[in-house]
Amino acid sequence: MKRNIYLSQFNVTFSNFAYLPYGAGCLAAYAWNDDEIKSKFSLGELFFMREKPEEVMERLDNPFIFGFSCLVWNMEYNKVLAKKIKEKYPDCFIVFGGHNIPFDTSVLEECSYEQLMEATIRRNHAIIGFLHLVVAVLVALRPVWGVLHPE
Repeated sequence: MKRNIYLSQFNVTFSNFAYLPYGAGCLAAYAWNDDEIKSKFSLGELFFMREKPEEVMERLDNPFIFGFSCLVWNMEYNKVLAKKIKEKYPDCFIVFGGHNIPFDTSVLEECSYEQLMEATIRRNHAIIGFLHLVVAVLVALRPVWGVLHPE
């Protein structure tokens, strides 16, 4: 049975317009080029329209990994949604990545949700880092808490 991975890059909307989630799309495209990833995981919805967190929650189907692309305009929203996901799906592996992630663990500490944010990926080489993280989770099948900085 394949496990579900969801990615998000919540944007600011302008009337009925929003930027497409290019960064999250690149992560998905790169990861799903890997045969092992394709055989073991399903890519769920790629979220990018900012909506009520409850509406996002209704569309999730037992997420195994939920990745958040974190930027200045969506960081607080991401934290709220991540907490809701973790409350409903305690085994879901939450990944924060993007330009708004510091090089230390302060974003994890500032969330103050124990064991909520298990991993963060810095913007440098994030695509390769995300693929390595998915493979590490697949092999270990346990959370890897901390900050991942792919070299």
